[in-house]
Amino acid sequence: MKKAIHTILAILAVLALGVAANVPAMRAAEKGAKPAVISHGAKVTLADNLVAGDITIFDFSSKYCPPCMALSPKLDALHTKIPNLAVVKVDINRPSVKGIDWKSPVAQQFKLHEIPHIKIYDGDGKLVAEDSLALEMVQNLIQFYSGAKLQQLLIIYDNNRPVWYLYTGANEGKQEAPPSTQNPPQFKNVAANEYIKSYSDYVNKFVAASKAKDADKISALASELQDWSDKAITISENLSNPSVKKRFLDWVAKLTSDINTAIAAVADDLKKGKNGTKGKGGKKGKARTDSTPTPPTDAANAEN
Repeated sequence: MKKAIHTILAILAVLALGVAANVPAMRAAEKGAKPAVISHGAKVTLADNLVAGDITIFDFSSKYCPPCMALSPKLDALHTKIPNLAVVKVDINRPSVKGIDWKSPVAQQFKLHEIPHIKIYDGDGKLVAEDSLALEMVQNLIQFYSGAKLQQLLIIYDNNRPVWYLYTGANEGKQEAPPSTQNPPQFKNVAANEYIKSYSDYVNKFVAASKAKDADKISALASELQDWSDKAITISENLSNPSVKKRFLDWVAKLTSDINTAIAAVADDLKKGKNGTKGKGGKKGKARTDSTPTPPTDAANAEN
């Protein structure tokens, strides 16, 4: 009975995805043992590189992009272990260019402002997700997929939002895990890029201090939060592209959410008197909970 139900689910999911599918004219690519690497800075036709019948993930990246290099082996593993998923890597760098090649023909073709940039196509060649949603889906799949043998990886829709469905055939299917705030993208804008990197390091220090129950350290870090918020607002005001601006502020909000969680966890422990560290003067330290800024995330505030 369960097998029949899952078979019906698989058929319905495929039909749902195919209703509005825009099937490309060419579908000549085949899945190899390793992800194909295309472009090398030149313009590309993605339709020529879709793998027939498989979910295809296009990863626009550069070897000079640290987040791209961190993501790459994880995508390799998905390509190898999931039978109906293929990864195609779009190298945006021309061979002669050192550093991220934002001016390459393929970067200009797809108007890239940040990498890694992801596009996900279903088995019928329909574009399911791109940009921030696609990157989030990839990170979710990496986090959620345990390596169990899959009969098929499906894409279903939850409130019009595409999500993964891991179908084993024998066991209950599992949907993807909550989004991860790790591996922020590489922004083209230098100030935005440096801010996200520095703020990520700051958040990591905050989380470490929280785990150590170091109230003095937490208080010192919390006193800097308003400055970080002010810097984020200043940088966002100088980002002319609305989608890049929204993406930047979304990442600031995600990272700040990690701080809020860390503060709340420590504040609760300290109130209960568990493992509290001593502050100055030998008194029990207390985490500050009133200084966490709320960075703007409304797209309406992204442009004047």
